[in-house]
Amino acid sequence: YNSFVMDILLKEKRKKIRCVLFDLDGTLMHAHPTFISRYSADVLNALQDKGYYVGFSTGRALTSLGFLLKPGGLRTNTVSIGCAGAEIGPAGEAPGRAVFLRPFPQDTLVEMLETALGFGLRFSLDAHGTLYTSCDLEYFDTYMGNYRRAQDLDVFFPEPTPVPAEELARVADGTVMKPMLWFDDLEQFRLMEPWFTKHPELHYQSSGFNLMEVQTNDVSKAAALEMLTSRLGIRPEE
Repeated sequence: YNSFVMDILLKEKRKKIRCVLFDLDGTLMHAHPTFISRYSADVLNALQDKGYYVGFSTGRALTSLGFLLKPGGLRTNTVSIGCAGAEIGPAGEAPGRAVFLRPFPQDTLVEMLETALGFGLRFSLDAHGTLYTSCDLEYFDTYMGNYRRAQDLDVFFPEPTPVPAEELARVADGTVMKPMLWFDDLEQFRLMEPWFTKHPELHYQSSGFNLMEVQTNDVSKAAALEMLTSRLGIRPEE
């Protein structure tokens, strides 16, 4: 796959391309265990050496990517899209350097989480610099493993922060970019459908792992891509 990417980008007829953005999960990244191969890192670094802008377009929080980049020496030379379009900024760096953030509406967030907990769902919230979760952290063992790996590598990773049901107001701090609702089976999540019917300004989608990612309708990778290309001064066909 990586050789194919390199070949099509470096052919003469493709030289109008100036920027390439890669998804992570299911594209560049192995899931079990979570890592990006050294070969993939070498390909992306070589593209940058050839003069291409290289970044990511991912559902993951940008501040959580350091543990993926450091082992293979992978670098990026432009801003990336994170949280499925809710943020634009450098990948793998501590909070504070984002160039665009679109926080999830705070009142709606608390109402949604209260409803979800009432149906026995769990939650995790990608925030700018934090990962809020419901209290049963053992359910989020993958996150905890990534957090420990980041500590071993001495790179930033949003600390998993459990929030009791009676303290949900804590998450309404204007930093939450992407809420995720976790369920044991799809029928459990469908109990939420009447609530979502009352909130047509929201949409949700699943990337697997028994979770639904929720965003407002004005947040998407496509909308963020328009902002990113404008920032870089390049055309869509590039």
